[in-house]
Amino acid sequence: MKKWAFVSYIVIISILAIGLFYYLPFTNKVNLVGTEVKREIRSGPNGDFLKDIQYVSAKDIATGKTLMYKNEGTPWPLSPYVKFDSRDLTRKVISLEEYKPGAIVLATYFGFHLPILNMYPNITGVKAVGSDYKPNSNFNIVVTVIFLSTVLLSFIWLIRKFRQPENIASSKLT
Repeated sequence: MKKWAFVSYIVIISILAIGLFYYLPFTNKVNLVGTEVKREIRSGPNGDFLKDIQYVSAKDIATGKTLMYKNEGTPWPLSPYVKFDSRDLTRKVISLEEYKPGAIVLATYFGFHLPILNMYPNITGVKAVGSDYKPNSNFNIVVTVIFLSTVLLSFIWLIRKFRQPENIASSKLT
């Protein structure tokens, strides 16, 4: 019983950690390269339908690697990001490319890049910044500390719960 409780605990915490890491906002300092629209066939409750997906490509300032971001509205109804302005964001990216070519841009995004699943991080904002700009990640630090504290406290509670005698009355009789 104890072994299954700990295994279940580890599985649940792992799922929560992956979900938290997926939805925390991250930033990259990039040079914008271009935008692209791909038409994808999606399936829904009423059959298949066509959906235009916008992609933003950029070059990371620090590493020089080419990055691809998906620019899509809210992916599912309970998402913490309520994003309905994906077309406005595309227009902002295009105007930054045209009127400030080579400008350093801070791209804010959430999600993972998993090429095998054709999965790209979803961009939520772009902002022109200077070359000496340092992104602030205090929100991520606070959320991570709260999450890790909760995990530690719940782990301590679980250990204490399993170290207690199962039946206090029977332990007093012996």
